Amino acid sequence: MDYTMKKISKNIISLTQSDSDSDGSKWVESKKLLARKIFYQDQAKVIVVVSKSGLTDILSDQVSSFRDSIKYSNDLSITSLKFDNIDYYITLMENVPEEIIDDLVNSQEFIWGNLWLFRINKTEWNLNDNLINEIRCVLSKSTFLETPNISSELLASTSDGCELLWFNPSSNEV
Repeated sequence: MDYTMKKISKNIISLTQSDSDSDGSKWVESKKLLARKIFYQDQAKVIVVVSKSGLTDILSDQVSSFRDSIKYSNDLSITSLKFDNIDYYITLMENVPEEIIDDLVNSQEFIWGNLWLFRINKTEWNLNDNLINEIRCVLSKSTFLETPNISSELLASTSDGCELLWFNPSSNEV
């Protein structure tokens, strides 16, 4: 992986593109590898996708078969949340294939800081008040000028697309 990593607080790691990566291709691959490490390798965890658009609107044509299969799936837990007069979609998914994780991290919504990926235990599969409060906290500080006080593991991009913030890294050391 080709990036610069800096621990900016006790429970937040900042990752930025390496100076040697002139065209950004290594940065794109590094983000995908990190997201896979966090969300794919531990199947006891669930990904919570929070975005302004529904998941089927975000996923690209490269994963069209998965995207089409989830349109009418009962396996997903989807709800919406209104925050500052904006509707956000919250989608809980388990056993997410690598290519879907790659596609989410490569989406314009993620790159520009409009999609957040939470990682929770399967035992917390249903959307509880604690998770909703943490999502609200992240939405209220989504520019990350102030850091949200959350206990969930979260991977987010800053709004300029130049930095990844990894909140509450689990034992998955980089």
